[in-house]
Order: sequence, then structure tokens, then C-alpha cells
Amino acid sequence: MRRGDAIALKRVTHVLFAAAIALWLMPEVIGGLEHITELARAVAVLSSAAGSVIPDADLRFKHRKALHNILVPLVLVFALSYAFHGITLAELAVAWLFIGWMSHIALDAITVRGIYLFYPFSKRVIKIGLCRSDSLPCNLVLSALSLVLIALRAGKTVVF
Repeated sequence: MRRGDAIALKRVTHVLFAAAIALWLMPEVIGGLEHITELARAVAVLSSAAGSVIPDADLRFKHRKALHNILVPLVLVFALSYAFHGITLAELAVAWLFIGWMSHIALDAITVRGIYLFYPFSKRVIKIGLCRSDSLPCNLVLSALSLVLIALRAGKTVVF
């Protein structure tokens, strides 16, 4: 697999995983499926998907340190929440952006390279070491599981 293909596949995996997380967590956050509007669902999924690709903006500078930690997204979320306080849809988007960002960090934590969750306060790597991030089988399995979860939440029949 070429490097560009691996990056694209990882990005798709992160986006699908974040969308699945958003769809499954949304009833818990908002208070039941009957309270979720289509606009809220779209904001949650799109914001979560956007958040899931932000951490890789550090690919050329301290990758897995600069944006793969808990400090940067927390500071950003608090700043954005303050800036958009009282604007319900924007606050919702900020919350789901954070969830998408955290889903990216969680997926990268299962890789052999791991993440620096508490950087810059600690240089300790947290990793499960299940697979390499550029592993085609790992990305395909995670993407397929995410698609199944998305389909199940959407009420669609999943056929293999």
C-alpha cells in the first residue's frame, strides 16, 4: 500500500468511527432518540467527523504529541464554549467536535505507536499495541465495524 493510500484509509476509518460514536452516544447525551432532530443529528455527526481528523494536523510537527493529547482539545473546547455560549447549535457542535477528537485519540491509542495523552506534562506513551495505524486489515475491520454500528443506529438491515 502506498503512503497516500494509507493516510486516506486511516482518515476514513477515523471519520466512520467518530460518526458511529456520535450516533450511538447522541441519545445518551440529548436524552433519548425521540428528542433528536435531524438537524441535531447532522450537526453531531459532521462535527464529530471534523473533530476526528483534526489531530492529524500535527503530522509534520510532533506527531502524536502536539494534538494527540487531552490538553489541547480541552483548552479549545472551553474557549469555543465560552465564545459560543448561549448559541445552542454551536455549543452542540463544539461538544461533538471534542467527542470526535477523542475518538481519534482512542483509535490511535490501540496502535503500536500509541499516543502521548498527557503531553506536554508527561512524555509517557499510552498504547495497547493491537495493530499498526497503517495496517490495511486493522483499518478495514474498524471501518466495517463502524459502518455496521452506523447502519444499526439508522435502523437499516445489515447484510454481509
